[in-house]
Amino acid sequence: MTIAVGLVVDEANPSFIRSLKYQLGENKDYEHEIDYYKKTFRDVYNLDILMRNMFVVPVHFAKEHKRMLAHTKKVLKYNCGSTHPRFDKLITSLRIGVE
Repeated sequence: MTIAVGLVVDEANPSFIRSLKYQLGENKDYEHEIDYYKKTFRDVYNLDILMRNMFVVPVHFAKEHKRMLAHTKKVLKYNCGSTHPRFDKLITSLRIGVE
């Protein structure tokens, strides 16, 4: 079983995504990379394909907001990430958010 791992980010700010990818050693030209995966995996293309092949994965927030919130809630529930305690209101909001 392959586990999909990736940092999912909102695709609304391409310059931020390019900068993040550059700093993490990934290909900054992600649009062409995504097009390649769409063509190569045309019959089975989905977000999981990108998450298996890219670390920073740009997504359309309006389409993936439920999945992103569900993932964030899992991370908080199982303490897989750390958030500074001063963001207590954010943590509470994320925990009680409804997908």
